[in-house]
Amino acid sequence: MDIADDYAIRTALIDRTEFGYSGRGSNWDRAGFTARILKRLKQAEIDLVAMAGFMTILDPLVFKTYGGRIINLHPSLLPLFPGARAVDDALKAGVTETGTTVHLATEILDDPTYIIAQAKVPVLPNDDHAKLAARIRHAEHKLYPKTLDDIMKGRLDLPKLA
Repeated sequence: MDIADDYAIRTALIDRTEFGYSGRGSNWDRAGFTARILKRLKQAEIDLVAMAGFMTILDPLVFKTYGGRIINLHPSLLPLFPGARAVDDALKAGVTETGTTVHLATEILDDPTYIIAQAKVPVLPNDDHAKLAARIRHAEHKLYPKTLDDIMKGRLDLPKLA
């Protein structure tokens, strides 16, 4: 949030733990957390939501409210390796290439239906999780800002939900 403050970008922190989130299990108020996020987005008159590293599945209400306007970043070339272990899954599969995907978020986790942009990253013979993840992050740090800039400046249209 300090970087955002340096650029006069409004921020809000909504702490998951206030809703019982512990990172494990389902004993937390997902609907309440999502409702609080939606309330804050509406207050700030947000039109487009860009997620990265969020690692939380939101209540379906968010997709009814912002469907087609939530963008997510995933560390693989979807449809390959959805889920939280994409880097390890790529290594385990022995692929020679993986990457990163910018896509519309839907109720389906890491839905490959609405891919916006992808960047390839080679998997090298000596790669472990840390090395590969670092190269994927490097690709993400180039692809995501460029893609968001293209969307905001009208050079790239978002896919339409079916």
